[in-house]
Amino acid sequence: MRTIGFTCPVCREAGVAQFEETGDQRLDSVLSGLGRLLVHDECYDGRERALAARRTFALQAAQGRSWKTLCPLEFHQRLQRLSGRRATLLQKLDSWAFGPQGLYVCGPGQRCKTRFCWHVLKREFLAGRSIVALTHPELRQRLSALMSDSSRAAVDWLALLGRTDILFIDDLGKGHTTSASEEALYDLVDVRYRNRRPTIYTSEFDARQACARMSEERATAIVRRIMETTLMVEA
Repeated sequence: MRTIGFTCPVCREAGVAQFEETGDQRLDSVLSGLGRLLVHDECYDGRERALAARRTFALQAAQGRSWKTLCPLEFHQRLQRLSGRRATLLQKLDSWAFGPQGLYVCGPGQRCKTRFCWHVLKREFLAGRSIVALTHPELRQRLSALMSDSSRAAVDWLALLGRTDILFIDDLGKGHTTSASEEALYDLVDVRYRNRRPTIYTSEFDARQACARMSEERATAIVRRIMETTLMVEA
């Protein structure tokens, strides 16, 4: 077993590594020379976490720069002539004006909730508003991925969601909610509540039903903030 010293390229501190000699002098010399490229395990993990966070932020920023990348392809087409319940829903959403109060659009599937919200978001995007849009399951999945790398990266991403002009959360209450994602949703709703930034939600459930699987304490606080900061629209 040979011990070699190295200088970590990330933190510039000295380190020590060991490798088992093969008996081949040339190969052992190459392996020893590779010590110059070694990185402390904790530095490597930190670098990977930072890269993961930067990729997440870069993706979010790239999506937000263009309407074509921000809006899912299925919602690019123009709305056809509408009548009845759908026309009434679109009229209600169209009357919404940017301000502290967001929207909570609830009702059964196939009522065009998401499509009509994207119609409103396009108007705001063209007016120069910054928009981040994701489904509730995507929020949980991305948060979980970042948390597995770095709690700092997750906090930074939530801060990004907290300060964007408009946050759109589709399908609130869909899927399984973990304790960590429940806490993150509370923090996100709370910071937007305190900063008076509008959030647009869609859900098949009303706010209480959407949060029913959360702990009672957090569910009550989230529902109260949602109801105080959104205009409830039934689809």
